[in-house]
Amino acid sequence: MKKIVITEYKGLVLCAYFKEDKLTEIRGESKDKPSILGNIYIGKVKKIVPNIKSAFVDIGRGEDVFYSLENNKNHIFTHKPNAGDLKEGDEIVIKIKKEGNRLKKATGTSKGIFKDEEERNKLMEKWGHRSVFSLLRSHEPLFIKMYEDLKEEGVEKVVTDMDEVYSEFKENDKLNADIRKYNDDSYPLFKLYSFEKHIENLLSPKVWLKSGGFLIISPTEALTVIDVNTGKSIGKKGKEEHILEINKEAGRKICEEVRLRNISGIIIADFIDMEKKEYLDELLDFMKKESKDTLSGIDVHDITRLNLMEMTRKKERGPAADMFNIPYHTS
Repeated sequence: MKKIVITEYKGLVLCAYFKEDKLTEIRGESKDKPSILGNIYIGKVKKIVPNIKSAFVDIGRGEDVFYSLENNKNHIFTHKPNAGDLKEGDEIVIKIKKEGNRLKKATGTSKGIFKDEEERNKLMEKWGHRSVFSLLRSHEPLFIKMYEDLKEEGVEKVVTDMDEVYSEFKENDKLNADIRKYNDDSYPLFKLYSFEKHIENLLSPKVWLKSGGFLIISPTEALTVIDVNTGKSIGKKGKEEHILEINKEAGRKICEEVRLRNISGIIIADFIDMEKKEYLDELLDFMKKESKDTLSGIDVHDITRLNLMEMTRKKERGPAADMFNIPYHTS
């Protein structure tokens, strides 16, 4: 069965997606400081940096938002229509399309704010009277967004022990969700689904494979490196064939972990060395197929001369570890 479990843990609202009792994806946000992803603000241009063709926009939360002038040609001014070039001090409508993290600022855009010209005219007439730093439209709750994102995967049930979450689903007829309320105070939902163990695994760099091999996942500021090791794996076939099997098992686990940990950007996988080109090609084709089958969102590119597989994944939210404000363990 495919289900979403929603519960509270240490001030976080956690939403976990299980496929046949296996944790596949987890999202979370602070109850006191929810995500700003998808929010629309009136911001003030604080600084323009011509060298990188970008601006930094103050949205009034004590943080600036990165705004690419190259990707956003049509700025949405609130007080000077058709004003052309952006200047410091201008007030513009901006939508948050990527969350920030400890190292990078959130990213804003002028795209995807209006459905059509009619909606633009109607909303701008209203928004033109709002003051700078106003929150014009907030994103839907995280648990609703996750449910809508995963409906196409065939989610069959939503389980929660939170009254406000249960009410939100019950009152929203458009969702048409099979929502169940968990009410056993003697054994919390958090323990029933072993959330603490899942979180511990999520923050660990080592991931064991059934064969006895393991992965070491090492996120850095620039990219994420995933190292594949044979570990205790012992094969009955020839060495090269056995290594190919381990690499395929590792490749499947990499796709699963990338989705679960929400790893994005550049990903380099250092598989166990294989000499035969036909095996390298087979592994590359396998990873491309596995990425689609697991819905991991990974774009598999190529294998370098050093036998490193190059992959990328689009970023929207930060890595899952950031939810807990805890870095990955080092051992």
